[in-house]
Amino acid sequence: MWVLTSTVAVALGGLTLWHAVLITRGETSIERHINNKEAKRLAKRGRVYRNPFSYGKLNNWKVFFGVEKRSHWLTRVLLPSGHTPYGDGLTWDIYPFKKDMMPV
Repeated sequence: MWVLTSTVAVALGGLTLWHAVLITRGETSIERHINNKEAKRLAKRGRVYRNPFSYGKLNNWKVFFGVEKRSHWLTRVLLPSGHTPYGDGLTWDIYPFKKDMMPV
């Protein structure tokens, strides 16, 4: 039984790490492939690709959890949250918050 649980734990751990990397980079799985192809295409021209939807490592996590102010770390990250995500899922603003991100 421990072999089965260990295998499942390793698989879920790997998926968790993969999604943490995607959140940190501000990408979805499909955008990861598109951005890699675009980066290679621009590298041939001597240019560097920058993801327009990445706000930086910490700010990507803030957008993911919907954290706009310090108290949201408790109410939206550590406790169950019922807040709705930003946008409609089809379109995405370059900067989803109406005001500047507050340092946490």
